[in-house]
Amino acid sequence: SSLLRLKDVGVTPKLMIERDNHATWCPDRGMEESYQGLLKFVQLFGKAKEAGVAPVFADVAKTPVFRGQTKYVTGIDPTKVEPSEGILDLITKATKATVNDPLFVVCIGAPTNVASALLFAPEIVSKIVVLWDASWSLQNRGRVVSGSLNTGEDQVASRVLLESGVRMLYFPGFPSGQALQLSAPEVEAWYKGQGAVSDALFQRYNNNPDTQFSGLGYGRYRNAGTTRIMWDVGNLIPFILPGLLSAQAVSAPRLQRVETVPNTCHGFETIGTTCMAYYPSSKEKYPCKEIDQYDLTRCNDAFYVDFPPEERKRDLVEAVMLGGLSGPGGSGIDLLHKLQAAGL
Repeated sequence: SSLLRLKDVGVTPKLMIERDNHATWCPDRGMEESYQGLLKFVQLFGKAKEAGVAPVFADVAKTPVFRGQTKYVTGIDPTKVEPSEGILDLITKATKATVNDPLFVVCIGAPTNVASALLFAPEIVSKIVVLWDASWSLQNRGRVVSGSLNTGEDQVASRVLLESGVRMLYFPGFPSGQALQLSAPEVEAWYKGQGAVSDALFQRYNNNPDTQFSGLGYGRYRNAGTTRIMWDVGNLIPFILPGLLSAQAVSAPRLQRVETVPNTCHGFETIGTTCMAYYPSSKEKYPCKEIDQYDLTRCNDAFYVDFPPEERKRDLVEAVMLGGLSGPGGSGIDLLHKLQAAGL
């Protein structure tokens, strides 16, 4: 489905590779780019002025940053993979936690690192609480949910997370995460030239790699009346302004990959044409949305389905509504005030 959207705006896989589009990177390069970028960003907090709350902000510059896994859980033999520094640090911290005083783990993007930690050290499952945002509501049973990057990029890791029994606060990207939006005029007025961290946020808004992934470029977000969704921000709201969050208990689902209709899938060019799959619930046929990159004759779509009663896991907590970023009392305003107080 992503390839079809890119095709609509004249972007081909060949062009993506020629332009070094981040969507074509392997997991190891994506991890390294994130690691190096985070190192630089954390150091910016050392420029906080010496007044008010600033010393607390300056201490952020001392935060250790570790590399994560260089391979997805999907497509590998877990027994032949070594844990990264980040995984070892997570396991160490989780081991020191308890059921009643757990380690809260904010998971942004595909849950590769969290799932890997649970596979390497399953005994930590009761000692952590995961906050993860992805896809549609966990109660959705009629929609392909693997089209979301966070859910579908490493499907096996997503399955491990959902089927592990770990306590989780889940943020559906659709529609809850979509409420977290900012416009280019707001970002320019609030953050441009206001300090080291503020300016870095402004530059990131302008140069976010998602403009490459969509194929539409930054110009799309400069048009009057347009905004950009600030994906993944919702995971942090419970620690900043919990009053903006409404949540409910939901049953933990399984993530089930569909059965492909035999002899219909023949590579990426068959998406939306001949490649067909069966709905898990009704076994009716439907056009496949995504091909398995490891097997071009197999549909890679996945749905949330119910566990059998005898295998049912603990309930999870799902965000129903998140307050916006730019309204009075919103998390964007809260961040702005804190950065201004610290001269950042």
